[in-house]
Amino acid sequence: MLKYVSFRENPEHFVLESHERWTDCGLGDNWKEVYANLVDMKGPYILAHNMLILPAPDLMELVPDDLKHEVVREVTERTIETWHIERGLAVPEWSYVLERRTAA
Repeated sequence: MLKYVSFRENPEHFVLESHERWTDCGLGDNWKEVYANLVDMKGPYILAHNMLILPAPDLMELVPDDLKHEVVREVTERTIETWHIERGLAVPEWSYVLERRTAA
């Protein structure tokens, strides 16, 4: 999965650079680094999970194009942090990948 999201093509059918897709929140800024860190952390009491955050397309249409990237980043980061905090959990090291789609 990590490799898939790193190398998926954008709508113009070319691969985005890693730094354009990944955001490192302590776990790594590319799929190989994230994977290596996960392997280093593995153990009988280590839990990993993934989340998919999909802003409503009709609401995103209201956001100016030049702000969409930052809005999605902010929503993603606040959602992950709040999800952990509201459950009384420490916010772990994590990373995320943005998939950019445009209307066909």
